[in-house]
Amino acid sequence: MAALLLAGVASAQVLNLSGNRVLKNFPRGQRTEMMRYEQSPRFARYNAPSAPVAADDETEQMWWGYFEGEVANSIGFGSGVAETFWAAIGITNKQTLAQGNSISAIRFGVAGAAYMKNVHVWIAESLPNSLDGLAVDVPVASVNDQAWTEVKLPTPYTVPSKTFYVGYTFEITEANDATHYPVLLRYNGANIDNSFWVRTSESMSSWDDSYKQYGPVALQVQLEGNNFPKNSVAVGSTFNDVFALPGGTAEAQLTLTNLGTNPVTSIDYIIDEANSYSDELHLEVSGLDYLNAQAVVRIPMTADKTSGRTPRTVTITQVNGQDNGNEEAVSDGYFVTLSRAVKRRTVIEEFTGTWCGWCPRGITGLEKVNEQLGDRAITIAVHSDDPMAIDYGVSSGAGYPSAYVDRATVCDPYFGVDESKGLWGLAEEMNQVLAEASVDLEAPVLNKSGNITFKTDVCFNYTNAKSTYALGYVIVADGLTGTGRKWAQANYYCNPQVKDEWTDYADLAQWVNGQDYMPMTYDHVAIAAKGMDGGIEKSIKASIKDGDTITVSGTIALVENPVLQSLDNLKVVSVLFNTTTGTIVNADIQPVTVASDFAVNKMQAKAFETLGTIKGEVTQVPVPVANFGRAGIHSIDYSVRANGAVSDTMRLELKKPITTLGIYEDVNFPVTAPAESGVVSHTINIVAVNGEKNEATTGKISTGSILAMAKASKRRTAVEEFTGTWCMWCPRGLAGLKRARAEYPDDAVLMSIHGGSTSEPMLVSAFNTLLNSVGGFPSANVNRYRSVDPYMGEGDDGWGLGAVIEDENSKMVEAAVNLQQPVLDETTSTINFTTDVTFQINRKSAPYLLSYVLVADGLHGEGDDWKQVNAYAAYYAGSYEDDPYMNEVCNIWDVYADVTFNDVAIAGLGVGTGVTGSLKTTVEEGQTQSHTSKFSIKSNKLAQMAAELRVIALLYDKTRKVIINADEKKVVSSSDTPVRDVNTAIDATPLQRYGIDGTQRSHATRGINLIRMSDGSVRKVMTR
Repeated sequence: MAALLLAGVASAQVLNLSGNRVLKNFPRGQRTEMMRYEQSPRFARYNAPSAPVAADDETEQMWWGYFEGEVANSIGFGSGVAETFWAAIGITNKQTLAQGNSISAIRFGVAGAAYMKNVHVWIAESLPNSLDGLAVDVPVASVNDQAWTEVKLPTPYTVPSKTFYVGYTFEITEANDATHYPVLLRYNGANIDNSFWVRTSESMSSWDDSYKQYGPVALQVQLEGNNFPKNSVAVGSTFNDVFALPGGTAEAQLTLTNLGTNPVTSIDYIIDEANSYSDELHLEVSGLDYLNAQAVVRIPMTADKTSGRTPRTVTITQVNGQDNGNEEAVSDGYFVTLSRAVKRRTVIEEFTGTWCGWCPRGITGLEKVNEQLGDRAITIAVHSDDPMAIDYGVSSGAGYPSAYVDRATVCDPYFGVDESKGLWGLAEEMNQVLAEASVDLEAPVLNKSGNITFKTDVCFNYTNAKSTYALGYVIVADGLTGTGRKWAQANYYCNPQVKDEWTDYADLAQWVNGQDYMPMTYDHVAIAAKGMDGGIEKSIKASIKDGDTITVSGTIALVENPVLQSLDNLKVVSVLFNTTTGTIVNADIQPVTVASDFAVNKMQAKAFETLGTIKGEVTQVPVPVANFGRAGIHSIDYSVRANGAVSDTMRLELKKPITTLGIYEDVNFPVTAPAESGVVSHTINIVAVNGEKNEATTGKISTGSILAMAKASKRRTAVEEFTGTWCMWCPRGLAGLKRARAEYPDDAVLMSIHGGSTSEPMLVSAFNTLLNSVGGFPSANVNRYRSVDPYMGEGDDGWGLGAVIEDENSKMVEAAVNLQQPVLDETTSTINFTTDVTFQINRKSAPYLLSYVLVADGLHGEGDDWKQVNAYAAYYAGSYEDDPYMNEVCNIWDVYADVTFNDVAIAGLGVGTGVTGSLKTTVEEGQTQSHTSKFSIKSNKLAQMAAELRVIALLYDKTRKVIINADEKKVVSSSDTPVRDVNTAIDATPLQRYGIDGTQRSHATRGINLIRMSDGSVRKVMTR
């Protein structure tokens, strides 16, 4: 599935910089099509929609929808490719304004109108997959760009009593800057059901309820009728708990929605407290000037005389002095009277990533909070899709960057909800809210087992027999840093196109005056979490009493933590959740103390991979080891056991000490291979670290096998690239294989395996098992065990596949593979071939099998399915001037590129498993085994389209499930008649033409053509 994009469209000048999706640096190093998104620089300012318009004395008209305000300054949603889009809203019987009235017009907002055709508005009883059978279908001749397009219906549509859908559809004729984000919408922080349904013809072929993530689409209907309510207000069915001390007052916050045609200036209400009703109370309100407008009002309430939790009900009785014409007029909640006030610490969780160019303002926002509030606030940086990413339990619901404040407010991590106050001002306000419990965390201790243990005391300020509270924990670390692009913070603020917009913010000066990628040391980083999805179930008992202290023990393991870098500057955060509201009640944070018995010199090892080497020679065995002690590791003492014998203890001095904690990295241990060829198990025992006894109780021994062989065999690395014409980032895979073919013609065999979509024209069922195991497109398997990017390899940026190929080819293998010349028999349309495998090892139960792949060059077809979708042409033109392979992708190809495909896997035998019986299970040093097989291409359309066919033979280890070695050869014809190019001049004239399957043809077709000439000869001609 191609990725969907989201971006701001208010200013074309900064479209690719201030959008909600990562545009500038996303593809580099990514493995899948899933794209991340970022918040635009500021939250949009909304304009009120037009008021109802009276058509005559009895009939009124009004625009109705979930989208608020004007289309200008919306954000955009799209796929970045030319395809057909469908967008819709659902209208249910709960929308009482619509019942009994008609829809007389539909209006919508889009971007890139100049590049749209086949535009329609429609109404349907269910979400449609085509324009057939719709209740209403109106073609739209003219479309406005980034402004409302209003379409009057030929006949008003009577609103039914059941759910129905209103939408629009259009086809993008050209993918360019203007059409990257054609569907306009507005994220408002709310999850409004039915406010945005979307699908596309290719990228998103099924309807998706995208309102859950992106907000309402710019789509409204014009309601026409004479029974619209004038004064009608709906209130949220519940309000959050209200807190105050005995005899004090507090305000309940209720969300009101204007569902009438008149602006709302006042409401009257009553409060029910345990069936004791207040007098009707009056409140002047603002912000409810138009239909669907929402505003939060504060209803004063008085606390009880003693602590406890009592229900309160607010009923909106009148609107503008008239009876409220809405059934949803009642809101229930609780007033919690607390016995005392306790210290509150507000928790700010900032969602960020080093890839996110707008996230630097979040980094600054957290620092400002710490500066302004000190120990009255707790800041946590939650990273996504970068080296500091962990399973935190929750993710951002509002893009990157964003922040949760006590899980009660989602906001910008710098501006907060009010730019004049900032995030720190919002945190200060939240700190004034009374907390129903105190949270005190005892000093956490890192014990010798690598676990952080701690206790949390929670003391509640009221009694509740059926409470809903739970604890969650986070370990945060300061001082994290690293090398490479992924550790540098992407920074858009210094870009000349937007730089001037941020110069007034002095706090952001380091970013405005910085560079595209800023080397950073990161603080407040969450490196481990437990129960942060709302608390650990039953961690706090249901029945609580005023003044009672509940002590809860917690443990988080640091063993093998991939983010941990040092035992210094670690802290534990203990968070108390109200599981009913999902909000954070209170929290505490304390630094971690390392126990006195924590190991100083402690190293653990994992098993090493099977390694081939020449018998009797010293080889370097890469063993994954990790430091779990306090001291950096400078030397390792070890012994080796093989064939029942144990070597003397040897010392390995490290050129670079291992200082990070718990991160496994390969260290080369010199080991002498066995004198006889064969497979021998070895164990490497780490006896001492830094000259002192290794304090590890487990993991001191690394096990693995060494393949001792007579001599080295030439190795050709097998690269299986997974791609698809539908995949917008897959052109870098085509560039990667093209470069690998040029630089390693005799050292690698390359297979481009197409899949991921049933419409993919080069999809071959023989490769389904491999395709089902693919984590994303584009990607590549190297020798069937090493998953890498098909261009960047294992690096962050630039050409890296070559380094992987060279590294694999440097590893010794136990057998040579020699594929004899494959021969095409035109009479039977079969390709026959024989493979010789010469082993350099003795094995009685060898796990080797052969498998085969037929690949083709020069594939080309007609229609959109054959065109390669290409995001680089739009986003990265000019970015790769120093890279001729990627520069060709960026600057030459169109977004829909007419490409000739090479290295395409078009048939396979034993793919993924090996051909049963292809090799004997007993192999001997110096022995050659041969296997003969064939491909039938009689009905293979892809073979008939090819300019060149090649057979690839793969030597497969079924135990390790890896490819040992490979070879490939070009297919030649068995005919003695020389093959001539179609452009070669000939004296004789063609009499009859045949396909490779023997079928007579009236004219030349793409692929191999057999031509009987007037001089009696037969010639084979390749037509492209």
